[in-house]
Amino acid sequence: MELTGAEHLANVATFALDTVIPQFGLVGYQETSLINIGSRAGAWLLGLGEAPITVRFDCRADVVLLETVLSSAGFWTELRSVLNIATYITPHN
Repeated sequence: MELTGAEHLANVATFALDTVIPQFGLVGYQETSLINIGSRAGAWLLGLGEAPITVRFDCRADVVLLETVLSSAGFWTELRSVLNIATYITPHN
C-alpha cells in the first residue's frame, strides 16, 4: 500500500492514523501467501477462545481480506460462527 498524500488519508480512522500507519516500514520487505497469512491469523483468533470475537473495521475491503485469507487457510468455516464482523468504525473515530 502506498500513501502519497492527504487525499489517501482523508477517510482514515484516527486509530489507523495514530497506531497503524506509524508502523508501516518498520519491518523489511517481505512476501508471503494468502494461506500463510490466513494460517497465522486463524491460529491467533482460535487462541482467543470460543467466545464471540468482535472484529471492528473501517473499510469493507478489510473484511473481504480477512475472509479471503481465513478461507485460503481453511479456517473460515470454523471461525465464521464466532466472529462478529458486522460492526463498522466510522472514519475519524
